This record gives sequence, C-alpha cells and structure tokens, in this order.
Amino acid sequence: MTDIQQRQYGLLGNIGSDIKRSGIKRSYKRYVGRARTNLAKSLRPKVDEAIKNRKSAERLSIGVGEDGYREVMNPKVSNKIIRNNAKRLDARVMKSNSSASSMRKSSEIDDQVLKSEGITNPRNVRKIMNATKKNRHIVMLSPGYSKSTDTLAHELGHVQNANSKNPIVKVIHEVSGRNKRINPEDRGIGNIIKNSISHKLRINEEARASRNAMKMLKKAGATEDQLKQNERNLNLALNTYKTAAKEDRIKLIRNTIQIPSRVKKDAIKDQMKE
Repeated sequence: MTDIQQRQYGLLGNIGSDIKRSGIKRSYKRYVGRARTNLAKSLRPKVDEAIKNRKSAERLSIGVGEDGYREVMNPKVSNKIIRNNAKRLDARVMKSNSSASSMRKSSEIDDQVLKSEGITNPRNVRKIMNATKKNRHIVMLSPGYSKSTDTLAHELGHVQNANSKNPIVKVIHEVSGRNKRINPEDRGIGNIIKNSISHKLRINEEARASRNAMKMLKKAGATEDQLKQNERNLNLALNTYKTAAKEDRIKLIRNTIQIPSRVKKDAIKDQMKE
C-alpha cells in the first residue's frame, strides 16, 4: 500500500469512527465546518493585500509619496472652467470646510448637510442657501483642493452627468451616489452581487466625471504638462474606488465561505491591518 493510499485509508477510518460516535449529521457539520474555515483562512493573504492596496491608493490620492497627487493651480484656467460651464450646467461653485469636495442638488441641501460640510457661520449659511434658490446644483470645494483645476473640473463633471440627456448616464449618476462600503461582518451571495453592482456603477460615474473634466480643462486652455498631471491626479482618485471595490469583494467572499461564528474574529483581524 502506498503512502497516499495509507493516508486515504486513515482518513476514511477517522470519518467512519466519527460517524459511529457522533452520527452523520454532526460529523457532516464538523467536516464541512473545517473545510470552510480552512478555505476562508487561505484567503487571508488576499484580504491583507487588498487592504494594503486600498490604503496605498488613498495615500497617493492625497499627495503622499513621490508618485502621489500634485496640485495643479492655474487661476485663469479655473475661472474659465467656471465661466464655460457653471451657467451652462446651472451650478454654483462655493467653498466648504469639509475634507472632501462634492457636488449636491440644491434641493438636498439643508442645515444637516451644511454641518457635514463644516459650514456653520450664519453668513456663509445664508450665502449658500440663497445660491440654492438660483441654481440646481452646488459644487463645494474643500479648502485643500479649492484651487485645484482638476478637482473643480471633476465636480462639474458630476454635474454634467446629472444634467445628461442620456437617461442611462442620469440613472447611473443618481444610483451611484448611494454606494457605500460594506460592514465588517456582511456576508452572503446577495450582498456580493449587490455590492459588486454598486461599486461598478460608482466607478463608472467617477470615470465619466473625470472624462468630462479633461474636456473642460483642455477647452479652458490648460497646458500639455498641466493636462498630464491633471489626468494623473484624476486616475489616482479613481483608483481609490477601484481598490475599495476589490477589498469589499474579497472580504464578502471570505465572510460568506467562513462559518458565521468566526466572521467577527476575521473582521477584528482586518481592523488591525488598518
């Protein structure tokens, strides 16, 4: 008898003993549980790599490292982008105190939204609320990026998607805004499918806004060197969405395979990698 045959015989003997001792149902659960746990454990390196890639993408997008984001400042280009597009898109460009820039429908802006944007000064609140009465969309630029030509153009690119005559583009813009990262213990085939579609729509929306932005920047007279850096900045930002999507997908697959009682332990290990 070969070594392989001996191992197979020994395994079958163990299974037979377990069935005699615990019954078929309990033995089945035990062996399936072990298989699921081992398979989930084998995905640990892929989960760790996905977390690492997402964190690296986020650092690059805020300018950390030699290959990171580099602000492109050109007041003439910024002013021309606003002149060429703000009125056409029925949008008003304003500054916020938030860490991230955004565009919003005027109808969505209220006290709670303004607080989340860090806008609490009564004078600034009145200024924005007055703007919402005259414009369908408000673009809010964060302090760190308020002078960046690509950030301005990108947010107006979102407004262009919102105003698109193509109904598919408009629907993707509306639906993609609901995209959220998964909860640490989310699991199940339904969540995998739903999250995958949600991320794809968000990536599509962000990529289209960036393409719109590049057209605006070219039309506004940005130089070739500036356009190259603009495009690089926009791609760095887009990569944060792509890496987040990959991280969520592998975590959901791992959580779905894993036995429920161990999902929380895996989520804690994930958190320790942050």
